[in-house]
Amino acid sequence: MKKTGTELLESINPYYADVPEVQQAAALLPADYRPIDADWVERNQEAVALLKKAFDSKGGIHLLSVDDYAVIARAPSREILNRGAKEAGQVDRIEADFKFVSQCMLYPSPALLAGWMNEHAGVASAFASKLLELSKANQEAQAKKL
Repeated sequence: MKKTGTELLESINPYYADVPEVQQAAALLPADYRPIDADWVERNQEAVALLKKAFDSKGGIHLLSVDDYAVIARAPSREILNRGAKEAGQVDRIEADFKFVSQCMLYPSPALLAGWMNEHAGVASAFASKLLELSKANQEAQAKKL
């Protein structure tokens, strides 16, 4: 089913609305959220390929899931990490995690994540932890005495 102009605008994360591949992928992705699994990825392979193309040189895209909740997100850039660090002290932890994840989400929209948080407040924090791991921001360094 082809999306209306309003549905298309609502499905594009505003952080990436000017990225042509994201616009093209958003037009192909389902307007109504369905849990993202291997079958979903197969059915939407054209849109997934567009997202991969847009973010391949920027850490790629990843499927993150917590129970029945799943999102497609890009690896966080230095800019996103810096913005998150600046905002961390200004808002509560859950709100900071929501903003951080929202900046990385490609599908579904951050508005849907906000709805999920009404049911399970920590879902954004779980996604945020995995995104930080992907960026190596919380990876422990190894030391060896020379």
